[in-house]
Amino acid sequence: MPQYFAVCAQGAESLLADELTQLGALSVKQTQNGVFFKAEWAQVWHVVLWTRLAHRVLYLIHTARAVNRDQLYRANFEIEWPKWLAQDAPIRVFSTLKHCAFQNSLFTSQVVKDGVVDRFKRDTGERPSVGQDGDFVGIHVHIQEDQAQISIELGGNLQKRGYRDHGGPAPIKESLAVLLLLRAGWPETGAFLMDPCCGSGTFLIEGAWMALDRAPGLNLDQRILGYLKVFDADLWQAELQKARDRYALACQKRDEPFLIGRDIDIRAIHATRKHARAAGVDKWMDLAQADLTTDLTRPAASRVVVVTNPPYGSRMGEKPENLALYAQLGRGLAGWSGGWRMGLLTEDAGLAQATRLRAARKWKVMNGPLECQFFLFESKPDSNETAATPAATHTAEKNLALEAFCNRLRKNEKVRRKWAQKHQLEAYRIYDADLPDYNVAIDRYGPYVVVAEYQAPAEMDAAKTQRRLNDVLLHAPDLLAVEASQVVLKTRKRQRGRDQYERVAARNERLQVQEGSARFWVNLWDFLDTGLFLDSRGARQWLAERASGRALLNLFCYTGTATVVPALAGLARSVSVDLSRTYLDWAQDNFTLNGLNRNHVLLRDDVLQYLDAETEKFDLIYLDPPTFSNSKSMSDTLDIQRDHPNLIDLCLKRLKPGGSLLFLTNFTKFKWAWPEREPYRVEELTQKLVPEDFKRQPKSCAFAIHHRV
Repeated sequence: MPQYFAVCAQGAESLLADELTQLGALSVKQTQNGVFFKAEWAQVWHVVLWTRLAHRVLYLIHTARAVNRDQLYRANFEIEWPKWLAQDAPIRVFSTLKHCAFQNSLFTSQVVKDGVVDRFKRDTGERPSVGQDGDFVGIHVHIQEDQAQISIELGGNLQKRGYRDHGGPAPIKESLAVLLLLRAGWPETGAFLMDPCCGSGTFLIEGAWMALDRAPGLNLDQRILGYLKVFDADLWQAELQKARDRYALACQKRDEPFLIGRDIDIRAIHATRKHARAAGVDKWMDLAQADLTTDLTRPAASRVVVVTNPPYGSRMGEKPENLALYAQLGRGLAGWSGGWRMGLLTEDAGLAQATRLRAARKWKVMNGPLECQFFLFESKPDSNETAATPAATHTAEKNLALEAFCNRLRKNEKVRRKWAQKHQLEAYRIYDADLPDYNVAIDRYGPYVVVAEYQAPAEMDAAKTQRRLNDVLLHAPDLLAVEASQVVLKTRKRQRGRDQYERVAARNERLQVQEGSARFWVNLWDFLDTGLFLDSRGARQWLAERASGRALLNLFCYTGTATVVPALAGLARSVSVDLSRTYLDWAQDNFTLNGLNRNHVLLRDDVLQYLDAETEKFDLIYLDPPTFSNSKSMSDTLDIQRDHPNLIDLCLKRLKPGGSLLFLTNFTKFKWAWPEREPYRVEELTQKLVPEDFKRQPKSCAFAIHHRV
């Protein structure tokens, strides 16, 4: 009896084995990412037509030893390919390798293809073509240790159901949608199926076909099947007719819509309607544009299954807005009466926690390249004591720690806002890990709020830490009078060198903020830092107070903010040096924004090389170096604890008599080691330069070195 292998998504193996057994397959055996089975030809075409979970069905035609190229080529050349495939069959070869001598799947596929093509050419005098855009017969070779298994596809990609274009992006593959629907208990446990974030409608359409007993392979491309010499067109047509009859009978039993699709994006509603029409299920579908944060109406049915894949986002700054959406989803369902289930797919378990619902089960699944989790929440009919009861111990009313945080943030905001208005500040710190349970920093940048999560120690309970971060992100918008979309999340961890300057996203959006008479461009999304060091505000003011008519050298200048403020206070000229072209361009934008003229020069250079090569002297020098740097653009590494005495000595050679050097560092373990000597005087300014909004936890050390005249 022929042997076959049904390929499936990771985690679907047991359900696929059950499905194949129900479809009449024999000798069913699970393995990773698939199921082996045996069947006569009449039954295997039944499987190809009806399987909902298999991506592909492979027919094993040859097994051979293959430990090198020649053996693999010979194994494929010896197969009588014209016996299996039509001469005009377009082919494509796929390889999987496990614990074998072959390391490169592309090379392996090429060797297999050479064997196939050469055998065709020898037997028929012609070469088969290479398939494109899905129009091909797949030849699969799996090599494990020294054994090569060679198979051909029966029916091609079985996920191509024919109701949508596979050329565009798809959030959910059809077989994965079926897997998740089955995990959620559809169609056995629900009278209605709902997706409040329906996207392109895959859950709803696959759910409709399941409920209507519609074979997923009814629209398979018969051209692909026709290339197979083992294909029996009469048998296939008989199977199709039986499937159509079953579908028609099931449709007669359904009069009213039982599929509910909602999405905030009208384009998603249009796409779902288009796909539903192509799938023949639009008459059973109720579609409408709706925002689930304000409209999550329960269908009028005793049993409802909700399956959804809300946005979770992978870019920095997206999470706060999504948290609000998940929280409202949980609140909406918790307000429903019993008799419902919800299956929730998300890449971020923290978002699932934000629903405040207790999961009955969860599974790991792969959504394309994304490792996700699928959570099942359920209630029981006519019962309020269910697994879906909100986890009440985490609400503001019942959680004293959260209540304390909310009170502190509310108080800080009131005090800081008044202080910031007095000093014309649009960017300032509101909260700085004031309470140990909520270890975050919260900064305001004009209409936006940035929440910086300090990386928790490894010994901390990760779930508890995530829950508290969610608390912050859910409550901060209301407490600070902003929308959830105006809250940006960043994760703070120990940075080395210029790590904090590396790009982490590509939103390319920025805004202006005011600091006294200066205005700066900030980017809250694309980098770990925003382009404006709020805790250096005191240093900028110190330079401004000494700026009139003087010359400034700003080393490691970043975005030039420490040049702009003193320049507006009367600097005669300045030179600002940095290695990063990105930040020098940013600094130039800040200079232009504030109307600085050509007396203020930006220079791209290694600071150490610049100090060695230049002889010009300055009245003021500002030195705020990275803690550590090994940039490929620098000639050497920089360790601020080790190197600051030598770096200061180099700077002092550029200091005019009567001038001052201001040294600043954020290295938490910094120890001042420069030996004071004539004609210089050292003044520690750490406490004096700490801004009001950073006094609770000073972040930097500051020293001034004055040249005595």
